[in-house]
Amino acid sequence: MPSFRCYFIDGRGHIVFPADIDAEDLDAAKHRAFDILSAEGSVRSSVVHGLEIWQGKMRLYPDDAVASQDRMAL
Repeated sequence: MPSFRCYFIDGRGHIVFPADIDAEDLDAAKHRAFDILSAEGSVRSSVVHGLEIWQGKMRLYPDDAVASQDRMAL
């Protein structure tokens, strides 16, 4: 199963926290990233303004506006 690295980003473009995700594909990794963000329920998640998903040296998914409509589009 592929491994992905997700970086949760604040409004200034800094990493708030990272997460390693094992998922079948990029779509599954995106869903897992949003699940992680929803489960945080802490101050940390309230400062997240975006996320990136990487596999090795390749950025596969840039998202600079974590919003409800973005989650619904997954």
